[in-house]
Amino acid sequence: MMAREYRETNNGPGALTKEMIEACVVLKIDMEKDAANLDNLREELGKLNNEVKDLGAYLKNNKGQFDENDNSAARRAYQAKVKEYNSRIPILKKRTQKYQDMIKPYKDKEVKFEQECNNQPYYEDDYKAIEEKMGRGL
Repeated sequence: MMAREYRETNNGPGALTKEMIEACVVLKIDMEKDAANLDNLREELGKLNNEVKDLGAYLKNNKGQFDENDNSAARRAYQAKVKEYNSRIPILKKRTQKYQDMIKPYKDKEVKFEQECNNQPYYEDDYKAIEEKMGRGL
């Protein structure tokens, strides 16, 4: 039987070790969770952004229709929309920042996966052992 050649470093010669394959699977799982979180947040941001745009359009179209002494239901509805708009802006900014803060770590993981895991050689029996251990592969 021929001796196996395993990597000593991430960029060294030979095949990935079982530990390296396992680390790649863990990284892939982590990336999938991050991607799902980013997708959910992006969807939430889209809805929130549309709400803010719609409120802004309503406010713009109805601005100046009421004087200070007007206590009509229409003016009260307009004032409620102003409060709603003003309350949603900080939420939108906070969630946008959260999304932006999540992107760089995700991209860093993608680069790491591409460099250390994707299209790297491994021994099939090592891969199958990790697949059985973790219940999934790459």
